[in-house]
Amino acid sequence: MKIIADSTRLLRVCGAAAKNISNKVALPILENFLIEVAPIGGIYITAANTDDVSRYLMEDVHVEGIEGDGRFCISSNQLLSILKVLPQQPVEITVSGSTATIRWGGGQGSANIPVYDADEYPEAVVPQEQSATIPLENLRYAMSNVAFAAVENELRPVMGGMLMDFACNRLVCVASDGHRLVKAVVPDVATAVEHAEFVLPCRSKNVINAFTDEVRRADTEAVVTITWNERKAALSANGHTVMMALPAEGRYPNYNSVIPQAGTMSADVDRDAFMGAIR
Repeated sequence: MKIIADSTRLLRVCGAAAKNISNKVALPILENFLIEVAPIGGIYITAANTDDVSRYLMEDVHVEGIEGDGRFCISSNQLLSILKVLPQQPVEITVSGSTATIRWGGGQGSANIPVYDADEYPEAVVPQEQSATIPLENLRYAMSNVAFAAVENELRPVMGGMLMDFACNRLVCVASDGHRLVKAVVPDVATAVEHAEFVLPCRSKNVINAFTDEVRRADTEAVVTITWNERKAALSANGHTVMMALPAEGRYPNYNSVIPQAGTMSADVDRDAFMGAIR
């Protein structure tokens, strides 16, 4: 099997997927990318750790000479180390037996990397029990304004994440580190349930940012589908999917009881002047 792709785009997609690969993996096969030929054309690139998965679709890829099911695993570190030093150019990956030969510069440069059986790679099952759809830009707005307040909390894992609270065709995102609480309300959310909520873990912030950036490059008006159950949540759009394990125990506190609902005083101030005074 031979794959021809643009080196810069391949590096960007592999780099986004690799955010899910941890330094200490439970299974040696999880140190690799799973590369699959997509039925609609192009390839899927998947990276995972024990709990979380990133799967990206690259459509602008030429694939020929497919044998079998068109799947293989390749070292993420070795592939990324080659792509990082290459200027933008076509890269050819030829898989034969247990070896992948990577060529660039019209064949002037090449490297051999071992490949492994894709059947050893764990299968990721996307949750389907509950779902909602939200415009990409609305989701990016909410997460960029809220996620910074979430920090890891070993004693209360549910507090070390961002609450996604769905109700009345809107999404309320909440995060807190115990000293500050941030809330953002997002309209235009379609969901079949009257009310549902789950907590995205703090460790998923970089993974979700990479996902939304990649989706936005292809389509700024994309709609993200969020599906979840009691154990996992997944975000999907334009053939890209990221999946995260949710905190196993605990319920997020009632954030509305923390935010004052009425007050006797208010003030409008210039933002820049206010920040200058605080500094």
